[in-house]
Parts: sequence; structure tokens; C-alpha cells
Amino acid sequence: EATAILTNLKSIMWDNVGVVRTPSKLALAVSELSAMRDEADLLWNNNSGAAGWEVVALRDAAHSGLAVAESALANRVSGGAHYVVLEENESENGGGGSKSDSEEEEPLHAVIG
Repeated sequence: EATAILTNLKSIMWDNVGVVRTPSKLALAVSELSAMRDEADLLWNNNSGAAGWEVVALRDAAHSGLAVAESALANRVSGGAHYVVLEENESENGGGGSKSDSEEEEPLHAVIG
């Protein structure tokens, strides 16, 4: 069971938290990885510390993957090899309606060079 969940976790990380990221895919990953983390913790707790390496690997990967996805979603600056691409329904001012100059919001993501 743990091996199958770990395979799914790797797929989620590759598809949604890879090099090119979108806010919606990151949010989906956070949701799915949170559930996987809970499931991994349950497997760990049910084995009373006598878990095999698969459960240990799943637990570590689930906690690490969730931390990476949450950090990427919260990060407003894209730099280095990983970056966030704004989706079509999002604008540079966070996707809201039109704003006056006095109501300008900080850009959703900035790119540093």
C-alpha cells in the first residue's frame, strides 16, 4: 500500500510541483499531498514504530512534498530554475477585476534574474 501511495506522490510532484508551476496546480498538489501526509501518518502510527522502509519513505516524502508545494504556492517571486506561470484567467495584479491606480495590488509573482 505504501509503495503505491509513494508512486502517486511522485507523480503529483512531477505533474504539479515541477519546474514550471501554475497557482492552480500548486493548490491542487497541496490538497492532495495534505491527504497523503495524513494517510502516511496513519500508516506510520498503525505500525507502532515497526514500519518497513516503504512506510518510512512515504512518511518522509509526504511531509517534504507538502512543505515544498506550500512554499511554492506562497512564494511570490520566481527565481532560478523553478518558476510560476500565470494562468489565462489571472492578471498581473492577482486576477481580480479592474483596479484604480490607488488600489493597485502587488504582482502575483515577480521574476528575478
